[in-house]
Amino acid sequence: MQKTNLKGLGTLLPHYYKGKKPLYLWGRPSTGKTSMIREFAKTKAKELNLEYSEDKYGKKYFTMKVITMSQYDAPDLRGMPQVVKEKDLQTTRFFPTEELPRDGQGIIFFDEMNLA
Repeated sequence: MQKTNLKGLGTLLPHYYKGKKPLYLWGRPSTGKTSMIREFAKTKAKELNLEYSEDKYGKKYFTMKVITMSQYDAPDLRGMPQVVKEKDLQTTRFFPTEELPRDGQGIIFFDEMNLA
């Protein structure tokens, strides 16, 4: 586990983003974790000449979607199940939620993962 402060996080974020690697941030509440990611997302949007958004998705947006895990149940993110029949075999498929982006570029920030 690598430890850093917020200043160090600012230098790490571009590397994690470029490598498409997940990053787990842990720290006391109200220390600026979400704000730091938000500022990085806004900067990235400018670099890519895209519009920054937190609720719109698509080719012209760089979206930062904040999902507060303590406010969600598992089906909220996985989707609703449906039993389907394929070649005499029944399986379960999930209708994905519209909360998760499917188009465009951006960052999904799962906040309060320790409370999920």
